Amino acid sequence: MNKIKVICDSNVWYRLGAKGYTDTLSELKDCDLYITNLTIVELISSKQMNSDFDSLKHAFYAISKYSKRCLSQNDAQQILLANDTSYIDHSYQAQKISIIKIIEDFVNAETKDKLSYTNYDDMIQGRKESVSTWVTNMEDMINWMRREHKAKNNICLESFIEDGFIKPHINSYLKRNNPNYDLNNFNTDKLVLFKEALKKYLNSFLSGKKKKVHENDYIDYMNLLYCIDDFKYLTCDSKINRYLDSNFLLADNKNIVKLLCSTQ
Repeated sequence: MNKIKVICDSNVWYRLGAKGYTDTLSELKDCDLYITNLTIVELISSKQMNSDFDSLKHAFYAISKYSKRCLSQNDAQQILLANDTSYIDHSYQAQKISIIKIIEDFVNAETKDKLSYTNYDDMIQGRKESVSTWVTNMEDMINWMRREHKAKNNICLESFIEDGFIKPHINSYLKRNNPNYDLNNFNTDKLVLFKEALKKYLNSFLSGKKKKVHENDYIDYMNLLYCIDDFKYLTCDSKINRYLDSNFLLADNKNIVKLLCSTQ
């Protein structure tokens, strides 16, 4: 029997690391668990690095033991791959090797001072820059949306997310990293979960006038780009779960989340 492919976010890996997969979640026995590039970077740049290294180490142990594979492509590469499965990026292999080294490093290190991998600062700085750009773009989109809503009371977020966010995001990436790639017949048909969740997220700013974009929103939503085709998504974050299409969740999602949260 083919197993269900499930992308797990960081809070799932923390909880799996707290007690262990086999002790807590027989409900996932028919699933292959995946982790993304974004979640790896989120983990290594989290406050747990300084405040609770053991918890972080256990999360990486769970990743090493229970994850089927790390999806090593970054968010822009994932959009390009969703559009064209034959897309080739010169940096992908180096990213894959780096992530393998990071997982091994955390599993083997007894304390933070024992970490030996040398590229953490670069990865953390890269995340800060990506998050800063994302937050600025979201704030620009929200300001536009509020102006349009006030003027017309009718907004087509679908086309704006594609033309005002996704396409500029990948064009900026290609200009910097793969300028010779010919982006023909581009479409975002596979990014259903991401687009629908982002629309709900953006619309929530219309009713919440004082609501702000948070830096953590970057990975919470960009991680959804990886959930395409027959992948499912698993998170313990209630504010994300309410925006997710049930077609991309496990059938027993609520009970699984409850069991995960009770293991801490």
